Amino acid sequence: MQIQKMALYNIDWQVLRVSLSFNSMETIQASCDKLLEYMNDDIIGYDTRSNKLWRVINLLNATVMGLNGQLKLAKTKEREEDVKAMISFIQSFRTSWQEEYHSSDKQFRWDEAIEWSFLEATPRVEVEKVLQSLVKRKNFAAEFKKMRVSKTRPELLKYLIMLHARLN
Repeated sequence: MQIQKMALYNIDWQVLRVSLSFNSMETIQASCDKLLEYMNDDIIGYDTRSNKLWRVINLLNATVMGLNGQLKLAKTKEREEDVKAMISFIQSFRTSWQEEYHSSDKQFRWDEAIEWSFLEATPRVEVEKVLQSLVKRKNFAAEFKKMRVSKTRPELLKYLIMLHARLN
């Protein structure tokens, strides 16, 4: 397992990620404000600035990919222009984080014991939302890639096991 990929699975980050919306320019701006606040928050536990940068850039890249898919399905010129504007906004927001990431020390950390303590302190309802979201991702990845997720995303499976254990 890659520690860099494992760094995506932090309960505070996952709770934030699940709460974000990228459906309209208004929700994108609000979500980017939350991401900016997240990046400016103190680093807690095993976390590093590289972990946070990686999470935000990864999310923004995935969001742009999803919006590009919506662009292909746009049925009106107005919707097409709206989606293009959203993509442009996200790409410009992402640029400064990418520049910082590329010049950073890329020190990734993830600690299972500390993550367990964070999981135990997180309200059950939030853990359930994260679990539901990640299970959807796992199922999509399995269907899309036509492969066992254990081969393509072992970090995701490890974290799903932890979430299930926390809820039982």
